[in-house]
Amino acid sequence: MPLALLAGQSEAPVAGIVEGVVTNGVTGAPIAGARVSLEATEAEPLFARTDADGRFQFANVSPGAYGVGAEKPGLQCDYASRCSMSVTLNADRPGATVAISLKPYAVLSGRVTDFNGLPIARSSITLVKVLGLPDNTFYAHVQVLPDGRKVAQAGGSRTNDRGEFRIPRIPPGTYYLVAEKSSESAWEDSANHTTYYPSAPDLASAKPVEIAAGQQVRADIRVIRQEGVRVTGRFLNLAAPAAAAGNYTYTDVTLVPQGNVLTNPGGPFSRSRSEQFELQGVRPGKYTLLAVTREPRGDASGGDQAPKLAASMAIDVPDRGLDGVQVELQPLRDVRGVVSFLDGCSPVPVRVRARCRNQIGPCGAEAVSESGGSFLLEGSGPGRLAINARGEATTDRRLTLVSAKLGDQDVMDNGFDYPFAGDAVLRVVMGCPANGSWK
Repeated sequence: MPLALLAGQSEAPVAGIVEGVVTNGVTGAPIAGARVSLEATEAEPLFARTDADGRFQFANVSPGAYGVGAEKPGLQCDYASRCSMSVTLNADRPGATVAISLKPYAVLSGRVTDFNGLPIARSSITLVKVLGLPDNTFYAHVQVLPDGRKVAQAGGSRTNDRGEFRIPRIPPGTYYLVAEKSSESAWEDSANHTTYYPSAPDLASAKPVEIAAGQQVRADIRVIRQEGVRVTGRFLNLAAPAAAAGNYTYTDVTLVPQGNVLTNPGGPFSRSRSEQFELQGVRPGKYTLLAVTREPRGDASGGDQAPKLAASMAIDVPDRGLDGVQVELQPLRDVRGVVSFLDGCSPVPVRVRARCRNQIGPCGAEAVSESGGSFLLEGSGPGRLAINARGEATTDRRLTLVSAKLGDQDVMDNGFDYPFAGDAVLRVVMGCPANGSWK
């Protein structure tokens, strides 16, 4: 009987071992004291420290799938390899050995000063990366420059009271650096303008910053000062709605430099309560004029205003300024769209996002596609909308955006200006691992 019972019992799972080494991706030397994690989907992670030889070990590990990662202050994932390794333990493979590479991360620091060399506090600093191939990092808004290069915002900072800034954890690559007015406070001198490193008015004349792994880079910016010129004009189709006592209708207008790579450019801005407007201190150049008219929503103070009319148009400001600009306002309409799938992909609900920001307020909208693939983007303000899409359910997150077109216009990389004339449909195409669109 004891022998029969023993023969009927199932074998106990074999406890496994996960071990490996963490090394410096630049020198190849072992990294002592790195924290290594062993994580499963539905279990608390385990941690270990590497020894003097960079080695670590997890013993008595149950069968299953795990992720193994490592970290240490001042170091980050080696972007030429995998930062976290996947291992699976079972009866046939009770042990696993992994090698993880970390590199010293780069740091970009500097100081922002005015034309007299005095520090400028509370300045927004934006890091713009020139994208190369391959680049597995997700960027919310990729733009294509006239020369065909692709760029995207890759981080930022803000200057302290001494005009100093510091941006850590920067992957290797080619970057541009921009200083502009922050949302917290205007620069002390209204004649100061958004400036690209080292002291350039736009990206075309800016100097790129090359950053290698683990490098400490210094980049100081001297802000451009220019009195600028005047731009005046008139709003068309401005039919002020009836307002209760104490309420009022107003129109905000701003200029965004064309070819701009910033999410929230601090361009010239004005607020008008009539059909006339005036912008001061405008630097000559090519711009997109954005305007939005808001009407009361019942707030007696007039502070709660709903956007109703808007405009987006290109203008060229000459050295002498520009007078009499005719701005045609039009109703803010919803954007109709449809999602389709490449062969081999199962149609599922997709969340489509259109995002942008500008000085006259946030804009953008999002919607989930219906069973036939149709969706409706509602309630956006004016601006350049960047398109992104992903599967709505967690199980569908491996879908990837393959293309986006507004009518015949390709808006995959550069987005589109809103509002727009006509009834063009936004067509979004999704891919999946089944057809090699994403793995």
